[in-house]
Amino acid sequence: MIRAPMQQLLAKREVARRGALALLLAAIPALQAEAQEATPGFEAFEEAALDEAVDLGGGARVVPSIGTDFLYVIRDGMRLWKSPKAKRWFAMREGEPERVDIDGDGIPDVVWYGHKAHYAFEFGIFVSVRGGTENFLVHFDPHGRITTSAPDGDPLVTASAKLPPQAAKWLAEFVRGRWKSSSHDVMPFLDQLRRGTYAISRDPMEAYPELGPLHAKAVALFREQKTREARYVMDPFFDTYDFRQVDPDNRHPEFTAILNDYAFFLSEDGWDPETLPALAYVIERDPGRAVAYLNMADALCKYPGSSAETTRYKSLAAGYYLKYAELMTAAGKQKQVPKRVSDRLRPGACGPAAAR
Repeated sequence: MIRAPMQQLLAKREVARRGALALLLAAIPALQAEAQEATPGFEAFEEAALDEAVDLGGGARVVPSIGTDFLYVIRDGMRLWKSPKAKRWFAMREGEPERVDIDGDGIPDVVWYGHKAHYAFEFGIFVSVRGGTENFLVHFDPHGRITTSAPDGDPLVTASAKLPPQAAKWLAEFVRGRWKSSSHDVMPFLDQLRRGTYAISRDPMEAYPELGPLHAKAVALFREQKTREARYVMDPFFDTYDFRQVDPDNRHPEFTAILNDYAFFLSEDGWDPETLPALAYVIERDPGRAVAYLNMADALCKYPGSSAETTRYKSLAAGYYLKYAELMTAAGKQKQVPKRVSDRLRPGACGPAAAR
């Protein structure tokens, strides 16, 4: 039996919770437009180093990402292409892109490679032809996770797509004469390009059936309060494949749920630059998924640092909290809205939290 003082305390807490919730729900109609404006699309959370952009012609630019191992090709603010993930190949940033006519059409193309790469895992070459309309990343894949089987037992050099005819051989000879590596372990990879025995990146949908069992294992670990282990189980898949290239036609709604969980694991494990774009992409795929707005709001509150960008991200959290509360109310689940949602609508209230 619960003693009377405890009953009174619980009653007071419930009254306070309901009061805060009532204030929140009353604010929703007036703030719906504000919430809509404060929930931008996933491209708003792409972290690209725009100051390092390289002109490809035709208004297109290639831009390295911040914190993760990607290249973007953008034109007029829209992303035209994103490279596969390739750990540590950003020694390319040490080198200057060169303009040469690779495919013989009389138009200068772009070759960008790591002049100062010292080890195999730093090997990477970016190739862009026809004014940024065709783009390729060639890199060393030490684990063979993203490639087809390696021909002739060669070390694994992978291209994001098959290079134009004769381009691989030409590229190998071109880079060989300019490479400034102090190590000889990158030279066999140039030979692979010259012979045309490099591998091609695996299509993400070919690997998609492998994700379900990984997710189930990760959820089991999370329920045992092993969030970091849960994240690590799923990391290899999402380190290998851009989540936007998995089920791009949105035919598998279970992928949306899986990506939401993975982004939540990232957020709970600390901070990862993939968290915000992943959650924003979940919302784009399924705008009615209420928990994704809650996860996004909590993740925005955790954004590290004290920069102007940090302040902007934290200010966006209120819009996502409001949208979450709106969806929960429409579903008749307003009693399930956590108290922190109303608490964090106050200025400067963002801080750590867990939600899923």
